[in-house]
Amino acid sequence: MQLRYRVRLFVLITGLLGMLIVACGGDAPSAAPSAAATSTTVATTAPTTVVVAVTPSSLDPTAQPIYSDVVDGEPALAVFKVTDRSIEAPEHIPAGLTTIRLENAGTVEHSLVIFDIDEGHTVANVALELTGQFWPESWAPSVGQVTAGVGESSEWTVRLKKGLYAATDWTNGSDSVPHVARGVFTGFEVSAAEVSPVAWNSEAVEIGLEDFAFTGLKDLEAGRNDFRFVNKSATQDHMVGFVLLEEGESVVEMFGDWVSAIYNGTKTYEPVGGVDWIGPGQEVEYSVDLDAGRYGMVCLLPDSHPGTPHSNLGMLGEFTVK
Repeated sequence: MQLRYRVRLFVLITGLLGMLIVACGGDAPSAAPSAAATSTTVATTAPTTVVVAVTPSSLDPTAQPIYSDVVDGEPALAVFKVTDRSIEAPEHIPAGLTTIRLENAGTVEHSLVIFDIDEGHTVANVALELTGQFWPESWAPSVGQVTAGVGESSEWTVRLKKGLYAATDWTNGSDSVPHVARGVFTGFEVSAAEVSPVAWNSEAVEIGLEDFAFTGLKDLEAGRNDFRFVNKSATQDHMVGFVLLEEGESVVEMFGDWVSAIYNGTKTYEPVGGVDWIGPGQEVEYSVDLDAGRYGMVCLLPDSHPGTPHSNLGMLGEFTVK
């Protein structure tokens, strides 16, 4: 998938809100990335008001899950069809290794992020946090996020455990209104028992996500490549973005000054895939087709305090596809 877009301004807004929180004292939840901002001035207007209505489903272990048939030895496939107003999703998924596929049936680009909700919180809580541009990281860690253009799909594989989950698109539309405020979210439940135990892909290239570096990078062959991203941090969310580097350009040159160059509109880049959000301790599998060339790997998420992009802290890497 080739999607040309400017790096979202969420890191800047996150950093500003984080510094405001610190200045006022206390450790309130980190602000979520915001694509709505058009300057470094924090808006003082009230956030969009949304009435969130959620119809809870009871977890019935005997109920027939709504997902694809399971092939023995392979992850289950759960399809989430995202439109401009809703998400069609399974109601129940068995615990275990699951491939989560975003199918964009809308008229604009959409993202899908899955949250593992702690007991005592609800899908509505997640939706309200995201509508207010906050990230519920302390009680609903992310287990992955991908983006897809109109008519396209994107997927990742994660091991799901029993519990309640939220699926939502928290990114903003062209009018700066979060898609979640329009009802683009839903919930699903994961039952306790795995249909059949499935192991991770033993041939996947394992990439460690450290604070703040990528480990395990190596040169690859052109074509389909399988990765397993392991977030080894106990506190930090991380992401993995692939970018094709221009001849003679390094990933440091491309992203080292991204705050000024990309924010000011003087630089864009071509992402060639990646997983946009991986919570602490999470591991996911992701496959991507790579042509021959030099690639950069980057994490653009902000440090919790004071909001410095992880790329500026050294979370950059390069590899060659032959």
